[in-house]
Amino acid sequence: MKVLEQTPHRLKLRHFPWSSWGAGGLAILLSVGSLVYLFGFKAASASLRCQRPFASPIVSCELIHFTMLGIARSHKLYDLQEANVIQTTSRRRSGASSRKYHVELRTGLRQIAFLSDPDLRESEAQTDADQINQFVNDTGQTSLLIRQTGRIHVLIFGFFSLLGFGFGIPFSSTPMTICTFYKRLEKVVLEIQHWYGKGKAIEYPLHAISTVEVEEKRVKNGKVYRTVLILNTSQRIPLTHDFICEKDARNASYYIQKFLP
Repeated sequence: MKVLEQTPHRLKLRHFPWSSWGAGGLAILLSVGSLVYLFGFKAASASLRCQRPFASPIVSCELIHFTMLGIARSHKLYDLQEANVIQTTSRRRSGASSRKYHVELRTGLRQIAFLSDPDLRESEAQTDADQINQFVNDTGQTSLLIRQTGRIHVLIFGFFSLLGFGFGIPFSSTPMTICTFYKRLEKVVLEIQHWYGKGKAIEYPLHAISTVEVEEKRVKNGKVYRTVLILNTSQRIPLTHDFICEKDARNASYYIQKFLP
C-alpha cells in the first residue's frame, strides 16, 4: 500500500491491485482472442466437390472450409492425385497418448488437409480417403461430394476459452482500497472501489482497533501478504482484497501502528 498523506492527525493509504488486474485482463484478452479465432477463423466443417468430364482423366475439385459463423473459404484443386490418412499423436503429462486422424489431399503442386481437426475415427477417415482415391482412379465416375465436420473440437476448445474468461473476471474485478485514519474524528474509513464505478465505504472507531498484523498466505512460488486490522472483538479487517508483497504489507503495518494512539 502506498502512503498518500501522513500528518499528525490523518494517515491515508491506497492500494491498486495491478497484478490482479493484469492477470485478469490478460486471461480475458486471451479468451476473447481464442473465441474469435475458433468461431470466426478456424474451419469447423468442410466439403469436397469434384467434377470430371465423362471418361476423362482431368479432375477439377473445390474444397470449401466453413467456420462456426458460416464464413466460407474456397480452395480450387486441380490435378488431384490422391488422399492419405494422417495420424497425429499427442502425449499428456500423465504419460497417456491420444491419436487424431485427418485426410490430406495431394495435388501436383501442394498438399492440403481436408479438415485439420475433424470429428473422425480412423475407420471413418480411411473411408473418406478411399472414396477420394477411387474417384481419382475411376474415369467413369463423373462427380464426388464428401463432407466432414469438426464442430465438436471447436466447441470443446471454446468451452475451455470460456473457462479462461470466467477465471479472468474475478481477478479483473478486484477492488482498489483507500484506507484513511482520522485521529480527531476518532475513526478509520475503508473505501472499496471498483474500476467500473461501484464502491462502498466502511467506518470503524479507532478505539475499536486492538492491533495491526501482517497476514501471510503460502502459494506455489512462496508467500504473499496483506495488512489486517484486528478489532477488540477479534474481528479481522483486511485492508486489501488481494495479497501483496511482504515489503508493502509490513510498511503499511508500520505506518498504521505508528499513527494509532
